[in-house]
Amino acid sequence: MSLEIKQSIADAIKSFQKGKLTQNAINLFNTLGYNTERQAPLDNTTFDEFKDSFIIDRKFDETKAKAREWKYVDLLFQLSTTEMRMQESLFKETVERNEPASYLFFAVELSDKIYTRNQLSQITREINSLFPMHVFIIFKYGNNITLSLIDRRPNKKIADKDVLEKVTHVYNVSICKPHAAHIHIFYTFSFDAITAESRKKRIESFKDLQIGWRKVISTDILNKQFYLDYQKNIFF
Repeated sequence: MSLEIKQSIADAIKSFQKGKLTQNAINLFNTLGYNTERQAPLDNTTFDEFKDSFIIDRKFDETKAKAREWKYVDLLFQLSTTEMRMQESLFKETVERNEPASYLFFAVELSDKIYTRNQLSQITREINSLFPMHVFIIFKYGNNITLSLIDRRPNKKIADKDVLEKVTHVYNVSICKPHAAHIHIFYTFSFDAITAESRKKRIESFKDLQIGWRKVISTDILNKQFYLDYQKNIFF
């Protein structure tokens, strides 16, 4: 079964070579097993539309966000408690300030062929600064995609604000010939894989799910996975 799922993930990644970014990104998350039904796409997939919809009077550094290099941007979907309770029967309503209540998923296509982790981190931080919840971003540039996630915690001094912390990436995934290690990482990021890994402590909240996500895309795990795949020459 895992080989079949990994093949579907590889096909979903390769689909980014053509077609609309929004549909390709939603297809990838559907393949990973996430409920993408709550969608509210932008009327126009431009930075100006993004700015009019979300920035308004909020602080946003367009230089750090490399706004002039945004070829395309769209809000893919929101993953809220409602969707999660449909997938995981034990998922509880979030009542504590320090527990995430929902996640937003965005897709951004950039004009240059390559970007560093630091550059993508800066963009991720600027986008997350606009919202009260976590924002996942799937970047497309050249022949690569990167999935970016940031950690955040409540600000101890300002009750209604968060502190943005470390950004982690599933970085530079080739859409022409995705490496087996990247496909495996996406597989372990899937909803079924994370819930299976967490059966001893069932997924009951976004906090539990976030722990699983963070474990999968931590730098140490990524480095270890690439090392093991190169050493064992594992391909599916």
